[in-house]
Amino acid sequence: MSKTKSNVKRQKNQISRTAMAFIAALIFIILIPICAVFAADPVTIASDEGGRDYFEYLNYEGEWVDCERWNHWVEDTGAVAYCMDAGTLSPGTWHSFEDGTYVNDYFGEGRVASGLKIIFYYGYPSTSPSSLGLTERQARYATAMAISCWLSENGYPQGSNFYNLSHGSLRSDGTAEGNATWNYMIQLIGLARANDPITHSVTVAPLEETYRQDGMYVRSYQITTHNCNSGYTIDAAGLPTGYTLTGYTG
Repeated sequence: MSKTKSNVKRQKNQISRTAMAFIAALIFIILIPICAVFAADPVTIASDEGGRDYFEYLNYEGEWVDCERWNHWVEDTGAVAYCMDAGTLSPGTWHSFEDGTYVNDYFGEGRVASGLKIIFYYGYPSTSPSSLGLTERQARYATAMAISCWLSENGYPQGSNFYNLSHGSLRSDGTAEGNATWNYMIQLIGLARANDPITHSVTVAPLEETYRQDGMYVRSYQITTHNCNSGYTIDAAGLPTGYTLTGYTG
């Protein structure tokens, strides 16, 4: 939850107290872009090994081996990217993705898409790893694995059966770091299974009565957002000309 304070000033001959109420109707919530499978514009996805792996899977020889997960990101911006099909090869810098597909368009309107959005929202980077006592690599690894396990158990093959947790062929590597990463992944999958929709809200409340200052009318508002990590914008198109907006943080 976040709060910000904005002061609105307007010329004397262009405002009334009633007009101040327009601010409440001009707030628009900008949500985290968690609903896109890929970027909205053609981009190049870069990949690397990422670092340490925290899980093990049971291979066909009956041996427990490291479960490798690479890091993926948009080359131009550094934005985090996740694989929707762990059974395919990681993209190289020569791969360019065209316009993206929205989660609901690709996975439908049901619980699979809803679960992915929940994982994106509570996973990395939307949730700070430090708030969970994890490193960036742990949080990123757990989120990537949660996505693959969630899709696998809902009928979207990920190239290996161990991604379906019901098979019992995926586990932590047994270290403290591996166990913490495993617990975070299980938490994300549990949230997806619970299918508790993410709520978003914004409220606007005046902090004081309108007063005059330097020939202008002034009024302060407190804007409180809930689950709107990307903040909000104020559309000033409907405001009278001559206004001045201060203290806006978005």
